[in-house]
Amino acid sequence: MEKITQFIGNILQISLWISVLLLLGGGIDYLIHHGHDNVNYHVFIKPSAGYTGCIQLGLFTLVLAQILRVLFTLWHFITLRDTPFALMSGYILILIIFSLV
Repeated sequence: MEKITQFIGNILQISLWISVLLLLGGGIDYLIHHGHDNVNYHVFIKPSAGYTGCIQLGLFTLVLAQILRVLFTLWHFITLRDTPFALMSGYILILIIFSLV
């Protein structure tokens, strides 16, 4: 049980640092190129994908980490034959996937 807990913790730590680096890098890059732009609140201009792609990838990494955490927790409870917690983990996984779709 200790190994799976450590494994899930490592996944969360690694994915958090990856997403922080991606978000920080993308945010700095975006501000370098668009930090001095005048903002017109009456007309929406979509930013180019090149500058926001790194930010989107960082956010995706954060969401993916939570999905992986719930998946591994579900797998762990299934192997332990702990039905109530497996059902709760499955329900949480369904909620996360449903909210993304």
